[in-house]
Amino acid sequence: MDQHNINNLTSNIKIKSRQYITYFSQPTKDSINNNPNKNNKEPHKYTKIFIPNAFYNRIEIAAVAKKVTGVYIFKTSTGSCYVGSSISLYNRVCSYFMPSILAKGDRRVLRYFHKNGFKDVSLTLYIMENGATSEMAVELEQYFINELAPDLKVELVASSTGYLEPMSMEWKIYLRELRGTPVYVYDNATSNLVHMFDSKTYLYKMLSMDHRTLDKFLASGKPFLNRFVFSLEAITNFSVDALLTIEDLQLIFLQERTNRDSSITARSHSV
Repeated sequence: MDQHNINNLTSNIKIKSRQYITYFSQPTKDSINNNPNKNNKEPHKYTKIFIPNAFYNRIEIAAVAKKVTGVYIFKTSTGSCYVGSSISLYNRVCSYFMPSILAKGDRRVLRYFHKNGFKDVSLTLYIMENGATSEMAVELEQYFINELAPDLKVELVASSTGYLEPMSMEWKIYLRELRGTPVYVYDNATSNLVHMFDSKTYLYKMLSMDHRTLDKFLASGKPFLNRFVFSLEAITNFSVDALLTIEDLQLIFLQERTNRDSSITARSHSV
């Protein structure tokens, strides 16, 4: 990634300080030799971007990580960390924030976030140059695993998504999310983001909606049931402190639909 592209990248990031953004080339051989216990393979070039309080700064994540390959590192306030890589960095990182994945995930890092949440969890992105392959991302991931020995990662040998072993439910959910289009659901009554769906298809199924209805309200931006706003992008003037489980959201939708139908019936009887 050349300096011109880096300048374009940083100009689109709405954060308070440019100090969060630093460009790194490959380390010198001397620096590697001074760390004999670290991986002696030079990583590929990358742009490093630090995002504090990652859960609440998804706008910044989207601004730099969509459709790029790279490595991500979550770090907690107590010093615990996790290292991963992906050829779809934005989707992979944001999958950790999805309640459906956290609730069913069987990996140590997902159990940790499900139990403790994301308060004071920072995110460091290492965005690789255009054309970087999954193999290159895995090599860079391994470098940082060797550097950090992440305690939230059980397997300290980096690898691409396992096609050689049975696919876990977590990976099935994750791959469904990659294939689909994530949808944010906002509640005008509380000014909160209340749920993030992995895909349109999953939303249709769980909220009993026709796909044409969803597309209509996504395009218009008008509130469904005079209350809920559907969006393909994060909306900054909504809070993210009141996420609901799918069960709670289904109950609220049922109540709102019941109220709407009762109102329609009452108006028809009064005519």
